[in-house]
Amino acid sequence: MARKAKTRFLVLGLMSQGPRTGYDVAVALREANAFFWHETFSSIYPMLAQLEREGLIRAKPERRTARKRRSYTITARGRAALRLWLAEPPEPDVVRNELLLKLSFGDATDPAVLAGHVRYYLKRQEAAMTRLDEADSRVAKTPASKEQLLLWRLTVDLGRRVTAARLAWAKEAAARLDRLGG
Repeated sequence: MARKAKTRFLVLGLMSQGPRTGYDVAVALREANAFFWHETFSSIYPMLAQLEREGLIRAKPERRTARKRRSYTITARGRAALRLWLAEPPEPDVVRNELLLKLSFGDATDPAVLAGHVRYYLKRQEAAMTRLDEADSRVAKTPASKEQLLLWRLTVDLGRRVTAARLAWAKEAAARLDRLGG
């Protein structure tokens, strides 16, 4: 089965929660969804234009700012497309982890180099855990239905569990690499 581009469904999902500008979509990606989904900022505006051409979202200029900003809302057709996608089973995760790739060929370098990479990874995971804590705090303060709060909390919970496992692994891996190089 061919893999489908999911950016469109990410944008439709965000729009289903209320009107947003392209900037709002980018902020949501950076803040709320970054631990489980990555999209480049540059992919957002072309996707908004495509979804508008397809009639899945509608744009209207915002009057409250000096800059020409457009607010987008999901259409009935967009909601139908989102519901169809939500009913499909998720595709298997695609894993691309450069650290693990480097470790798999790490016998070609000094263990101290690899330990440095693992420590850097550890710091990134600590920062990710901080962002997840902040996201959970924001979710708790966000006015939403009980159902939506539960769904948001479930995503944050999995993010915390995965990040905690990565933190534990990185601490152990760094110690083992130190012993190897020591």
